Amino acid sequence: MITKNETLASVDAVGSLSARKILLIGETVFASLQPSVPDGFVQQAPRDAASGLTTYFGKTAPKVYVSVAARLLDLQKTRFALAIDGYITWGLRKYRKGTAVLFGGAQTTGSTAVNILVFSNGQIIDLDEKVLPEPSSGYFRDALMTMIADVRLRFPTARLVQAAPLDDWQIEGVEYIGDEPIRRLSYRPLVRNYSQRPSLVLPGAIAAIGIVIYVGAVSVGWNQYSRAIARYEAELTDPAIQKHGGVDSGFLDIMNARRIYMEQPRRQTELANKVASIVRGIGAVPDVQVLEMKMPAPSIVPQQQVGITVNPEQAKQKQQITPDRAPDVWFSIAVPKAPDAAINQARSIMILIANHTGMSLRLDHHGWRDDQNRRIFNIEGFIHD
Repeated sequence: MITKNETLASVDAVGSLSARKILLIGETVFASLQPSVPDGFVQQAPRDAASGLTTYFGKTAPKVYVSVAARLLDLQKTRFALAIDGYITWGLRKYRKGTAVLFGGAQTTGSTAVNILVFSNGQIIDLDEKVLPEPSSGYFRDALMTMIADVRLRFPTARLVQAAPLDDWQIEGVEYIGDEPIRRLSYRPLVRNYSQRPSLVLPGAIAAIGIVIYVGAVSVGWNQYSRAIARYEAELTDPAIQKHGGVDSGFLDIMNARRIYMEQPRRQTELANKVASIVRGIGAVPDVQVLEMKMPAPSIVPQQQVGITVNPEQAKQKQQITPDRAPDVWFSIAVPKAPDAAINQARSIMILIANHTGMSLRLDHHGWRDDQNRRIFNIEGFIHD
């Protein structure tokens, strides 16, 4: 039985609740930077994903869209707080400059739910959730180190912090801050029917300040624009520039196009980073040897598959793989030959790889083959980014 101010991380435990104040986390809460509501969840008011007065004006202000398990609405006279609210408030206040990654979450039945929030210059730029094995599992440490290595690869200059209700992982370079982000949360009833209509309860003072800031910004911008036009016209008539052929606007357009091209992320770099992440995930599974990997996967005509499809546990809304979908990556692995049937061994290994890489997997139409004391599997991977 859960007592006062206990943490609820599993939907299955809802029926045994008797406390009046509950901290929600884990699989009881769904948070995303995109406006989506999973089946079995009820939308709550969006949270601001950026600090400053700009969050009060305009429909384009970044938001964190939050939903809670619908079963919680059946609880009478119960107040709730969401750990994600504490993480958001703490991060936006602490990191108005610089970049930081906050690991939050809690242990659920048989697994560990980890919230990953990335703050940069007063805004949440990435929000994700990973499901790791429970800490007592032999695979927990490998899965944990793979997750942290992936975060460090994506955000190499970010500060890494970890918060309660998670226990301290005691990993070098990850600072444990305990319950600092969640100790001052307010408990209130959940929203049953959230309306998309904008709120009209903003204080008049804030609205007035916003109007003044807007008018001032427009005035400053216009003055800067006018001065730039004046400087440009003066340079056009400069005798020294005229002597060398004047200003060629076509040449400026070419130089600007080149600059934009050079600033765009390179596809080969993105592929290399993704391959490195996948290889680390596969390498975290014991006794698995990668023989070959192709990314992008070779273009082939979809054929009848062996029948084994595995989705990772990380996704709350698992994406179904249709037979005609082309894979993103193809790889061949070798493992010690097990006495069990090959199809059963394939399923066990694919479950581990899916949970370590976040990909959905499918045994391709070539299936497997035995090579002396080892068994070789050909597997297709589907990325859910």
